[in-house]
Amino acid sequence: MKKNRGFTLLELIAVIALIAIMAALAIPNYLAWLPGYRLDGAARSLRSDLRLTRMRAVSEGRTFTVTFDVAAGRYSIYAGQSLDEENRVKTVDMGQTFTGVEYGYLPGKSPSGSRIKRPVTFSGRPPKVSFRPSGMSNKAGSVYLTTSGNTDVERQRALTVLLTGRVRLYRRLAGGWE
Repeated sequence: MKKNRGFTLLELIAVIALIAIMAALAIPNYLAWLPGYRLDGAARSLRSDLRLTRMRAVSEGRTFTVTFDVAAGRYSIYAGQSLDEENRVKTVDMGQTFTGVEYGYLPGKSPSGSRIKRPVTFSGRPPKVSFRPSGMSNKAGSVYLTTSGNTDVERQRALTVLLTGRVRLYRRLAGGWE
């Protein structure tokens, strides 16, 4: 006796309808999470670049400098303290690499407890931090990232650089920084 194998047209339509319903429910949630994922990616990328810059300063025995162009939404890494084009190692355009991510903050306290006044707290024109061959930085400061048009405090990240050269990433929650 021959066994019938396969699906009927009715079963196939029912499965396709179920998949369509599940996709319709999942897509809005995914779209709501997407800016947060991009923000996390941008913050981790900047943290990684800052740490790698510090390691290069130590391994190559010379100073490396990171500059922040808040208006253009990018940062650049230079070998040495001179910001000449031939010394530039890397430039990252935050808005282009991580769509919807920008330098910015919501009013409140920083991870250290002081009031946040600007998205990049390093001094200089442009704001910058240098890592010395010892691994230490020339100044302490913070960089704040958020998503475009953000009104949710949980869509904010802070990267701090201490005088020791330590780079730390913070995530803002309703109750403070974590």
